[in-house]
Amino acid sequence: MTLQLGETDKPQWINDIEAIDRFFGIETRKDPMPPTSAAGLCWAYVLGEVCAIVSDMNAESQGFRKKMTELNRMMKEQGLPYDLRCRMRSFFLQNRHQALYITRQKLRESMSPQLQSEISTAANLPWISKVPFLEKFMDFIDSETAQGKETDVYRACIADVSRELSCGAFAQGEKFDNMQVLYIVSKGIVALNNRVGTNGAVWGEDFVLSDMSLIRNVRGCALTYLEVLYLTREKFMKVVEKRTRTCPELGIIVRQFTVRLAVRRGFVAAAKIKEEEWQAKQLAITKTVSLRSKLSHYAPLPPEIPDTKAIRPNGSLPGSLED
Repeated sequence: MTLQLGETDKPQWINDIEAIDRFFGIETRKDPMPPTSAAGLCWAYVLGEVCAIVSDMNAESQGFRKKMTELNRMMKEQGLPYDLRCRMRSFFLQNRHQALYITRQKLRESMSPQLQSEISTAANLPWISKVPFLEKFMDFIDSETAQGKETDVYRACIADVSRELSCGAFAQGEKFDNMQVLYIVSKGIVALNNRVGTNGAVWGEDFVLSDMSLIRNVRGCALTYLEVLYLTREKFMKVVEKRTRTCPELGIIVRQFTVRLAVRRGFVAAAKIKEEEWQAKQLAITKTVSLRSKLSHYAPLPPEIPDTKAIRPNGSLPGSLED
């Protein structure tokens, strides 16, 4: 694509520029890349950037820019170290898109109950299938659907559970180990004790147990910037209690899972206690035997009792004065 001049017999915008360029010895019409062309390209680039900024000025973008402005002002007023400032800016830049989850939640709340149920089931099905009792509940819904029964009430339970989900974020290298909380990774990589979890990873399925001693403590460490969805036991039990009359099957399935898991881990915990007691008893016996052997090796011999016949005079009777 090339630019060409129009009719030469009429006034043109390049005439004034050509007169000025001729003063400096520049032939504007003959120059393949005159300065005006470079200026025009720069101006076009500036206009393009401005248009891009204006087109991106939605509510989320304006809120993010305001948040970053407040962050820079706070760090400057408090005189934070440079490394900490970089970490904070990096966290907020990566955390920018987390506001989309809140926006989507508000959109779901404005929909009809049936649409909320269908969207929640479709959006949360990948991680629901990784939680044992929720997977069993989904199988129950599928079986009821196959029999031609109404399942809108059951799907409303899934919508209630997804509505109680909260979003959280952790910076790289941050550690966390909350109890009675179900976690789902939505972005990033996390180290969980002896395994690594990526998008869609789920842990803390035993959050339904009320006995804290039976819950396995899974310590997480964010290997990268990490975004998670989490559900506390208190919120989940509120949903189960709320749907007791309309959907008792959810409470039954959760109760069965809780009892089986508690019994299994209770037996394991009791076996560990018995094993520790037996080991402590064996250690005490070993120490006692070792102590006795040491005492018998170093103890002095008892004194010899003299023979009374050897010192008694001949013909003397026992108990006489001569004894």
